[in-house]
Amino acid sequence: MTRPLTDIHAHILPGLDDGPADMEASRCLLAAMNDDGVHRAFCTPHYLSPHFEVAQEDIEDAFTHLEARPASDRPILAKGAEVRLSQRLEQDLQMGRVPTLGSTRYVLVEFETPAITDYALSLVYELLIRKYMPIMAHPERNLAIQRNPSLVTQLRESGLLMQATAQAFIMQDDKSRTSSRLAWSLLEQGQIDVIASDAHNTTTRPPGLQSAYERIGERMGESMVDTLMENADAIWFGEPCRPIEVAARHGRSGIFGWFRQ
Repeated sequence: MTRPLTDIHAHILPGLDDGPADMEASRCLLAAMNDDGVHRAFCTPHYLSPHFEVAQEDIEDAFTHLEARPASDRPILAKGAEVRLSQRLEQDLQMGRVPTLGSTRYVLVEFETPAITDYALSLVYELLIRKYMPIMAHPERNLAIQRNPSLVTQLRESGLLMQATAQAFIMQDDKSRTSSRLAWSLLEQGQIDVIASDAHNTTTRPPGLQSAYERIGERMGESMVDTLMENADAIWFGEPCRPIEVAARHGRSGIFGWFRQ
């Protein structure tokens, strides 16, 4: 697979969250992403997370310092954030300061994992009426969705796009088994719009888009891979995503319904 890849979700900026601790770790992660075929990447640190205090000014400063480094062995970068749907987002909405993916209207959002609350859904609605295009990060890892996968249909009908994580299509260890099964099930139903690495480092949470696309191609066909790649590119350029058309199954049969709660 030689096509340059776009990664819409990666924790690249140094010293902000649970991504790279310093500039050298960021440089190593970017080199690994480059080796994985990533040509363009949004830097998406956690924002409004209860676990990390990251201000938009912190993101700007870290991005500026990283951008000043030599670019020969790293992807083209753009600012973004993984925005927690929390009460603190209301002020950003009122001020028009919601951190988007680059200069687009796409916003990568994260729900609290125990539940999909009415309040969080009201924030999604507020984003939509202000002409933002929210993308839900890693639905396969959300505990509420693991308990009730039909929530994804309701969320998509509300206007959310879905971003699954590359490692869910690669890893098969016990810790990832539930999320992996759910990711494959959602993909087979055409309910995943885009794949991203959600890379944090080169060891425990590394890049993996190439391998994920290869696995998806083996099971679901190259047409689906093409659409997923094109959707990532579309998000980079602020263009609409295409719906995923589910073709005949490839490889393992019966992926649909494979997920079991």
